[in-house]
Amino acid sequence: MPSKNFVLNDQNDKLTLNYGIYFSNIRVSVNGEEIGTIPNRAALKRGQEFILSNGSKLYLKLYSEWYSRKSELHILLDGKPVKGSMADPYMQVRRIFMFMLLIGGISVVSGLSQLGLSAALQDFDVDQTHNIKFEGMHSFALVNLCIGSGFVILAFFTKRLSVNAVYAAMVLLLISISLRMYISFQIGQGLASFGLIIRVLYIRIMWRGAEAIKSIKAEEEPSYLKIVE
Repeated sequence: MPSKNFVLNDQNDKLTLNYGIYFSNIRVSVNGEEIGTIPNRAALKRGQEFILSNGSKLYLKLYSEWYSRKSELHILLDGKPVKGSMADPYMQVRRIFMFMLLIGGISVVSGLSQLGLSAALQDFDVDQTHNIKFEGMHSFALVNLCIGSGFVILAFFTKRLSVNAVYAAMVLLLISISLRMYISFQIGQGLASFGLIIRVLYIRIMWRGAEAIKSIKAEEEPSYLKIVE
């Protein structure tokens, strides 16, 4: 039976979740002592609270965004994120870092492939219409290379908790969308709506990363600088 382990607090209390396929029959244990069960995935999506022996409140909930293939397990202890769960903003920043590296790498590889293909085809004796399309392919290649390289660079600044790097990546995405639309219209090629929707969803994902970084910064800020409402 699969299991997940988390450290709950500074006292190194250990939370263990044992579960079946598709998060069924979840057994919740703290320091080896079972404190309760969650019958199935549906119950976990609704959220479940457990009271620990010291009076602390442990809350578990499975979140799933409609645009994401993976669900996120959020665990809170007395309202604060447990490290290692997706409620932990550091985990969200790590995911956004990997996401930006992946998108940047794919864009660079795609750009290099398109650049090589356009260079190989430019010597062929073709009509003006095909020449326009090859020029468009060359433009798409340059866009992919520039955007991809920018994403890779900004990913490492994001890892260092720069919220401005995430905002810059979002701007790069908007520029990428605008340039793709412009080039497509110039060469008389329809813009793939699916690709456009995917890029808009990327902005949504990165916005969550920016919010996670801001929450980390807020926690790190000295208490005497925080505004008391």
